[in-house]
Amino acid sequence: MLTDTQHNLIWQMDTACRKCIRAVLYFNAVTGKTPELWTFLQNCLGEIAAIQWCHVFNKYKDCTHFSQLFGNPTIAAIDSEFTLNNVRSRLRAAIGLTRDEYIAFRQRIVDFRNSYAVHCDYEKKGVVFPDLDMAMTLCVEMRDMLRQLVVKAVSDISNQKLQDLRRLLTSHNNDQLLQFFRLEAEHLKKIQ
Repeated sequence: MLTDTQHNLIWQMDTACRKCIRAVLYFNAVTGKTPELWTFLQNCLGEIAAIQWCHVFNKYKDCTHFSQLFGNPTIAAIDSEFTLNNVRSRLRAAIGLTRDEYIAFRQRIVDFRNSYAVHCDYEKKGVVFPDLDMAMTLCVEMRDMLRQLVVKAVSDISNQKLQDLRRLLTSHNNDQLLQFFRLEAEHLKKIQ
């Protein structure tokens, strides 16, 4: 059974992942479009994606970092696939990176967020975006893990709040979510 704190953490992590996924798909849709309005929108979407990604994947001490959920022994007791080490391995496998490569990738997103989205580094010239598609892939994988966890941890006799969370994560799974966001992204591509 999940606690209220775990419920809230799963909700917040899922929300950040959904925002990152949506921002990346829209970012890709408007990249290279003119006039300057589209460049501005692209930059905003890239910043949103990086900020939301950092909520879940940046610092271990952050309240919404995935280790706050999967580092909890009660979560690992639900199933061994939810141990922190297994989750880390699964995330790295989703993007095909070693531990060291993942650390470098994470640092590029954090540096981008720090220099362009959260703080202004006026010394830097030109915006260099990190690999946002890879960030999106991690968010998709995290949403899959959150859904799998909730399906295993929440039963039909759980409280309504937990059942609602399970229903949200199963009825708005990644296939449906990506299909909807990609449809919206296609509309953005068509706008002049």
